[in-house]
Amino acid sequence: MVLVKMDNVIDEQEIATFHADEWSKFVKWWNADKTLGIHTGYYEKGIHTHVQAIFNMNDLVGKLLCLQSPTRKAIRILDAGCGVGGTSIYLAKKYPNISFIGLTIVPEQVKLAKKFAKENRVSSNTEFVLGDFMETGFSNASFDGIFALQSMEYAKDKNDFMHEMYRILKPGGRLAIISGFSTATQRNFFVQALYSHLLRARMVPNLVTVRTLNSYLKKEGFIKIKNMDLTRNVIRPTIRAFLIGIPHLFYVTAKKMIKPKYKLVGDANYSVAVSVLEPILGIYNALTFEAITAVKK
Repeated sequence: MVLVKMDNVIDEQEIATFHADEWSKFVKWWNADKTLGIHTGYYEKGIHTHVQAIFNMNDLVGKLLCLQSPTRKAIRILDAGCGVGGTSIYLAKKYPNISFIGLTIVPEQVKLAKKFAKENRVSSNTEFVLGDFMETGFSNASFDGIFALQSMEYAKDKNDFMHEMYRILKPGGRLAIISGFSTATQRNFFVQALYSHLLRARMVPNLVTVRTLNSYLKKEGFIKIKNMDLTRNVIRPTIRAFLIGIPHLFYVTAKKMIKPKYKLVGDANYSVAVSVLEPILGIYNALTFEAITAVKK
């Protein structure tokens, strides 16, 4: 691994540009053209392929938000950090009476999401808008449910993120977060270096522990907080990403040696390359992957 000094300041425009460039990688290596999913897959009994696992993660979101429960009232769901809209589009097809609003800071993702929604004939119950989930601009109590599928980690301040989600949820509304988390395990210098590389390459400002996030939820007034450890369910996607990352690791290492001024951070190839670090960090128990649900009082 090429070791470089890490700058903790991540600019929002940097993040937007990074994610716009990253889409082609997901199409090539993650079958995103088939699933529209730029998240990890959820494996459990009966799920055997990558595409099935991506769709199964979408189904898990629906279950966590209790979308399958019969209701007569109109429901609005916010996809906080929607990417190209894959999960919202999938759920909009499954639940045509529910409205899904996707929010992203990446203009190119908004364009793609609208295009994919039209192709999948769900334009009538989906909407994709440009905006920051830290300051959404939505009115108080606007949504019956909110989900953040591998997007919350991009929030600079997770406490502020929880505050905004609580504000725009209706009383009784459900929040579902599926994300990577740090652990309380002490990290030696080597593990800390790998951990820092992974976060910086992915444009993630920081991670918090599940315990810390639970404390933020309680502080805001959320109730019925439940944690679900999904770490074992994402082992296969982690191995897949590891294998995909190997050639990219050689590529960015060679490029850095040939061109010392080459900027690693912000390059989608570097983001893919650091996938080789995730199994190592998993072995050292530095990372965990979990789903957390909570209800607004």
